[in-house]
Amino acid sequence: MGLPWDALGLLGEKVFRGRFMQQFAALLYKNVLVAWRSRRATAIRIVAPFVFLLLALIVNLALNANNTLQERQVATSSSTPAPISAIPACEQDLYIAGRACVDFVYTPSNDTVINTIVDSIMASNHPPIPEHKVKGFVSRREAEEYLVSHPDGSLGAVHFSHFSNGSVGYIVQSNSTVKYFKGSFQDPTLFFQVPMMNAVARELSRTFFAAAAAVDSSSNSAMLPALDDDVTGGVLSWRPQLVKFPHPSLQTSNLLGQVLSSFIFASLMFGFVTQMSNLVNEKSLGLRLALRNVGMLDSSYWVSWMMFDALITLVTSLLLVIFGIILQFSFFSKNDFGLLLLLFWLFSLAMTSFSYFLSVMIRKTQAAVYLGFCVFIVGWVFQTVIFVAKLPYSPAFYYSSSNRWGRVFFWVFNLFPWDPLTKGISDFNEATLSPSDPGLRWSQQYTYCSYQPDPSKQAPHNPTVEFRSYDCVYPMHQIYWNLVVQWVVYWALAAYLNNVVPNEVGTRSPVWFVFSPSYWRPRPADQVAAMHRVVQQEAAGKHLPPAADECPLEEDVAAEEDRMRATLLARTSK
Repeated sequence: MGLPWDALGLLGEKVFRGRFMQQFAALLYKNVLVAWRSRRATAIRIVAPFVFLLLALIVNLALNANNTLQERQVATSSSTPAPISAIPACEQDLYIAGRACVDFVYTPSNDTVINTIVDSIMASNHPPIPEHKVKGFVSRREAEEYLVSHPDGSLGAVHFSHFSNGSVGYIVQSNSTVKYFKGSFQDPTLFFQVPMMNAVARELSRTFFAAAAAVDSSSNSAMLPALDDDVTGGVLSWRPQLVKFPHPSLQTSNLLGQVLSSFIFASLMFGFVTQMSNLVNEKSLGLRLALRNVGMLDSSYWVSWMMFDALITLVTSLLLVIFGIILQFSFFSKNDFGLLLLLFWLFSLAMTSFSYFLSVMIRKTQAAVYLGFCVFIVGWVFQTVIFVAKLPYSPAFYYSSSNRWGRVFFWVFNLFPWDPLTKGISDFNEATLSPSDPGLRWSQQYTYCSYQPDPSKQAPHNPTVEFRSYDCVYPMHQIYWNLVVQWVVYWALAAYLNNVVPNEVGTRSPVWFVFSPSYWRPRPADQVAAMHRVVQQEAAGKHLPPAADECPLEEDVAAEEDRMRATLLARTSK
């Protein structure tokens, strides 16, 4: 049987009439009133997620248009055989264009067999290659010196080797860099390497087939019956075709995920700068000191700010996820709503505590704005390192036996809220890379991420139904707990340093003040003595808080200040 309703009412009345709750309610109302009076800044803070996601959508459209030109990023379910093209003219190269060039160079040029093969390659090409478009060199070193001294002066080189037993080998040398110009991609493999290899193999086969046929004819025997169907007019027919191997999208990471991570981080950082600026502004104006002098509890001050900022960040995080779904990002629509909301909200709470921590060490509002942008730049650099290099969340780095600093860097990175955020965004991104990927579910936050390099020990699963990564460390539930710990620790550090760092009048508490009983249960006589010291300091003109500006106070504000000073003097003079 529970407590009677009247007992519950008396308990609630006692709690809400307590000093902490009264101050908490008044300070929370003050924060709401300040936000309402700064409606423009509050509105920008709330609308920022939509603006940044809209920019991300524009970037996404540009990336999708660009990716359609890259075959490796387009899923291929089936392929049709296609003939291999002829050796192209060097002028067709995107980077050579109309400059003087040769189609290819070869070595050695002092071998009659090799010269015969090269002549056949030139004559059999469609169209035939003119003699001045091919250069021969005696040694490979001479050929490479020519290529170095004539950048983009040739498509490549063929280096033949004529062995003592009569066989011929070759190496094709070319630039393997994918070339891009004005929306056109040039695949070096299909543009020059495959046509060149095909032409060399064709003429080698025809040359040795002709030699074998001559030997066969002179001996009046039938040594080549299997090739009869491929012989036309005594010439070996050559009809190879190229079939592209069917494959899914070969993306290992999504560029949109990297861009989206920066936009999400930027939208959530708006609140960070605003929070830190508000706290520093109150300190620089002497408001916090004045409230403490009239009996404000540190706990009610910090809890009121945290409650207000927690509600604002919850709304911002909720709108961020909703806007992402409205704009039809697969990152938001496929991954579980609760996982995304919890990640963004916990990150915002951790950054809120981090802003409180930094605000204690800053005295000017403008410095808080500059520091906020510096923190954003540092966080963006860390995000880039995590997305591009996978550090420090790579299993090879974390479990490395040769690099003893791997785990040290891992935990150092995790001291800052933007690193767990980026790891979470990276995992969500990996779960939605292709249209068939299912995303991440709430029930998978403990199981989707593991490190199992042995494929035989990896549990089978359907990748279109369930996302799993066997090359992963630091799953989502650990990310959540890390952000919760950062939220609490940075909040506690802010409250501690607020007492240890000298305030506006140069006073501070000893570093061991948290162990003093008088801090937790102050006596009225001590409070009166503290206020009496403040009055004496002001009467002597010492340690006065700096004026916010040179403008005179308004009449009602000045009257209220005089009244409060008179009340303070009356209470401390007894």
